[in-house]
Amino acid sequence: MNRTQRPLLAALLFWMAMLPASAGDRFVQTTEDGLERVPHQRLDALYQRAGTSLAQYRKVAVQECSVAFRKNWLRDQNRDRPLTLRVDSRDMERIGARLATACRDIFAKALADAGLEVVIGAGADVLVLQPAIVDLDLYAPDVDSPGLVRIWSESTGEMTLNLDLRAGDAAIARIIDHQHTRRDSSMQQRSRVSNDFDLQSVLRQWARLVRSELTG
Repeated sequence: MNRTQRPLLAALLFWMAMLPASAGDRFVQTTEDGLERVPHQRLDALYQRAGTSLAQYRKVAVQECSVAFRKNWLRDQNRDRPLTLRVDSRDMERIGARLATACRDIFAKALADAGLEVVIGAGADVLVLQPAIVDLDLYAPDVDSPGLVRIWSESTGEMTLNLDLRAGDAAIARIIDHQHTRRDSSMQQRSRVSNDFDLQSVLRQWARLVRSELTG
């Protein structure tokens, strides 16, 4: 190795050291509130408090789901849209409200179907689920506009679930998982109905995973 090659090699080794070893490295091993990450084959990250068991709870309460769009989603959506097809804050509120309602209903139904008692409010023997949808990226949102609107894309979008499972005032488990909706082999026309169907399919997948953690 000559002298001119050594600085280049040193720089390369430095930047390689700065890169994460894998995508999973973006998740910490221990959260600030003391939850430890445990291995899971189907979730991006599952955290649990040491010495606790989710299977002991037979009563659950599902709180209202919060929904947050991906940063700059509105700006990016309107970049190439004509004025008549612009998305506005009312569209975002409408989409978010439908998704939030579907999230709570789907989780509650999945848990009830598994034999758990779904109650309202917290209690000493109640496991409280606090769901949040973040980084919602709807590729072809429907908009309230005059006339017939046709919007096309290969997929409906993607989103991340942040779910806290709480007993009393403390979180005893946390789930973080990012999912894409199904991708078609070609561009398909999207509508409010098709968008809701695809997003709810992801919610049902998450609800089944949570149910399996609670019921074993």
